[in-house]
Amino acid sequence: MVAAVPHLTVVVGCPGSGQTGHLLALKEDGSIQEHLEDYLENLLDFERNLRLLRLSLQMGCRIGICGRSFFERYRRRLLENGLRDVEGLELEWVYFEVDPRACLENIIKGGLAGDGKAKDDILRLLEVAEQPAPDIPAGATVLPVAGQVLNDREIVRFFRTHDFGPDRDDVVKRVRKHLGQELGD
Repeated sequence: MVAAVPHLTVVVGCPGSGQTGHLLALKEDGSIQEHLEDYLENLLDFERNLRLLRLSLQMGCRIGICGRSFFERYRRRLLENGLRDVEGLELEWVYFEVDPRACLENIIKGGLAGDGKAKDDILRLLEVAEQPAPDIPAGATVLPVAGQVLNDREIVRFFRTHDFGPDRDDVVKRVRKHLGQELGD
């Protein structure tokens, strides 16, 4: 009997970049058996979830996880160190480019289609987009973000239906910076 080789694919990207779609495609084609979203994002649950992940991998599972927190080097180190005793582990890093315009287009389209987390996704994306370029590890696969084309009415409708509170004008200004002409500049 041939032992199964444990494999972990970690997909990293901004909200709206396509992480979930990529993991679902990997699951559909059999590259992974299970996908876990934002599994290690919360540091309070990190150790417990890492222990469960380690056990699954030691049994030879092929797992995919995603999360934007792996843009941070210390998070990658926590994961790598936490899995160093998994014999024969194949660890694959997949990063989506930081493309605020394409991600915003995807988030706004999703928000208009009823995605209830669109507001939070926009705020998280703006936070990442306004940071220095992320540290992507050598050897990682880097994928482009495929954005959906927006028209002016969709953008206006999105901001009318999503309450950003007293910070609305600031959020619109920051979004305008990345979308440019779509907001009437």
